[in-house]
Amino acid sequence: MAEEYGIALRDVMYVGDSGNDLPALRIAGHPVAMANAVPAVLKAAAHTVGHVDDGGLAQALELAVATHRD
Repeated sequence: MAEEYGIALRDVMYVGDSGNDLPALRIAGHPVAMANAVPAVLKAAAHTVGHVDDGGLAQALELAVATHRD
């Protein structure tokens, strides 16, 4: 999808919490894990945000905006 829109993978943020997210987390430039993620996802992520039930996705969006400003 990134290629289709002309976006480099180094500029892509991916947020995940389970093993099926690992392939995408490994190629995204900004891999983010939810606090409730399985250990392998936590290890693969550059950033960790709160639990999905505690607004973790909103925190990931805030991180995306802050990263984009830099």
